This record gives sequence, C-alpha cells and structure tokens, in this order.
Amino acid sequence: MPPIGQGSIHAELGATKAPQRSHERAASIEEKHWPCVRDTESVRGSYLRMRVKPPPVRRHRTVDQRLLLRMPKLGPALTRVLRSLPLRSRLRSAVTKRSVREGSAAYNRRDWDVYLAAYHPEVENDVHHVAGIEGVRHGHAGWHHYWQGWFEAWDESYIEPFEVVDFADDRLLVLGRVRCRAEDKGIELEEQIATLLTFRAGLIARHEEWFDHAAGLRAAGLDAYASSTSRGRISSPAP
Repeated sequence: MPPIGQGSIHAELGATKAPQRSHERAASIEEKHWPCVRDTESVRGSYLRMRVKPPPVRRHRTVDQRLLLRMPKLGPALTRVLRSLPLRSRLRSAVTKRSVREGSAAYNRRDWDVYLAAYHPEVENDVHHVAGIEGVRHGHAGWHHYWQGWFEAWDESYIEPFEVVDFADDRLLVLGRVRCRAEDKGIELEEQIATLLTFRAGLIARHEEWFDHAAGLRAAGLDAYASSTSRGRISSPAP
C-alpha cells in the first residue's frame, strides 16, 4: 500500500471503454428530469488519475458547506460548471479532490446532511461487499437504511481516499480504504474501498461500492490497472 497523502499530484491520461451498466441504471433519472443535459464534455474514453491527501479531521461544517445547505440549487449548478471544464483543468482537478476529501470528512463525522447534499434525491446506491445489507437502495432514505445496518455492526467507521480517477464523461472513481471498529466485540476491520459515482446535472445519480479496488477498476473499464491490483496491494499512479 502506498503512503497515504504523500508526494506530488500524479496524473495520467489514458483511454478506456465506459461500461454501460452504470449509465443505463442512472438513465431513468436523466430522462425523467434532464432529457437534454450533459454534465461534461463529450470526450469518451479519457480519464485523469490524481492522488489526494487524507480527509481533514473536522468537528464542524465549513463555511461553504453551510452556504450550500442554505442554497441547495447552488451546489449542483457549480458542479455542472466544474465538470464542463477540460479534463486537465487545474481548477477542475483541485475542486474535485477537495470535494472528495470534504465528502469523506463529512462521512467520518456522520454529517449526513452535508454528505447527501451531493446526491440526487432518487440516487441509486448499489453496495457489492456487505453480506446482509448488500444490494440496491434508492434515494436518501435508502442511504439512511444502509447506514443504520452498517453502524449497528460498527461503532466506528472512517473512509480515507487516496486516489481519484476523473473521467471525461459523467463518472468519478474514488479509491481508498475504510477502517472500522466494533468496540464491544473487539473487532477491527481495514479494507480497500472503491466507489464509482455517476453524475447527472451536477448531482450523483448512481453510487457503486466495493471492498476491492480491482472490482471498481474493472467496472470503470480500467482492466489494465485492475490486473495489477490485488487485495493485499494497492496500485498508485506512476510518478
């Protein structure tokens, strides 16, 4: 496993074939609400890999998070503009990495209002790794139902992303690790975590999650990287 949050930003531009499953399952939301809208430039097959620092440890919301909660239409509008920028835009990269870090920080302090502000009310959440609570859930209520089951098993749960793959279409892949602890049982868990997000009109319309980087990379169409990634070894972008 590479050092978390160390080194300079490593970016790599490549080509990949976007899988159809994520797009098809999110298409119902797009067709119902935004039939003529695309969030990003129409350049299929391009992506950018970036290292990210660990999420900040925050007890309170940032100023911009409080503002976005007061003005719920502002966040999606800004995200639409951001994802319309060229893939190699420094602004797009910087804001994307910050959003991933701050979203993880919100999860780590269980600030669900901030965390869900990025998700469409009808988001499809597909978790592939948790026996008993795996499967597809819909909407913010589905998220809360999932978290209820998850935190019944774990007293503590922390996500630490360290790599983001930003695609030129409407997807974002986040690779990192999750650490959990069940205090009463004396059990601790540390696993890889891969999250594939599909955007529609500035909001996340589909969320897929695995405890396996290779599975997430394959789902995103990055089979070449998946073949060099195992559960005991996490690949990082080349310097």
